[in-house]
Amino acid sequence: MPPKSVPAAPRRKRAKKPVVMPVPGVLVVVVGPEGRGKEMLLTIARRRFGSDASLAFPGRITTRPAAMVDADTSISRREFRDMVLQGAFLCHWETGGQSFGLPNTARACLDAGRTVVLVAERESVNRFREKWSDVRVVEVKAGPDTICCTPGRAVQGLLTVHHQGDVADAVRRFHDVLMAMRVERLARDAASPRLTPGSGALRRLVAGPNNPQVPKRPRLTGLRPERHLA
Repeated sequence: MPPKSVPAAPRRKRAKKPVVMPVPGVLVVVVGPEGRGKEMLLTIARRRFGSDASLAFPGRITTRPAAMVDADTSISRREFRDMVLQGAFLCHWETGGQSFGLPNTARACLDAGRTVVLVAERESVNRFREKWSDVRVVEVKAGPDTICCTPGRAVQGLLTVHHQGDVADAVRRFHDVLMAMRVERLARDAASPRLTPGSGALRRLVAGPNNPQVPKRPRLTGLRPERHLA
């Protein structure tokens, strides 16, 4: 009689790796009166922290003259209206008789979990909140060289960057505000089922896509004090 065949042992199914969805990013709107250094603060921050993959400083599309801000793209009013009709902006607003728009490319940065920072009018904040769930406001003021959070409110609330012409210190404090927002958001989302504290996915998310660790605040040198900031 032929030997009885032994049935093969059933193969073990490999456990599927959980899909880790990126935590949605933060949209930071920098506001403040004219002449308080908003544009200069953001321009310097863009140059100093451009290598930090967790941050994004998208240029705006505007009808304002091109020489005002390096990162902005100046177009005609007709071209701007055409872009609005084509749905090319995540959000658009008016400032001082000029039109400004945040391109839709910023949404990809937000979807990837990055902190997107731009200067806009205070009146436009509600428009941004209609387009994105996590919008923070940083106000630039002239005053004592400190940063304070509005009493009784968490990091989600209005934060203020005060300065008395010390640009380097104002940029450092601005960077600290952005990092505080990021840490607060990640701490809040760490308890969600998407990520668990101590997991490799969370460590990679905290560190950013290309950074081996949470970026430290760089030392800023070579910036001279300015008394009149745009």
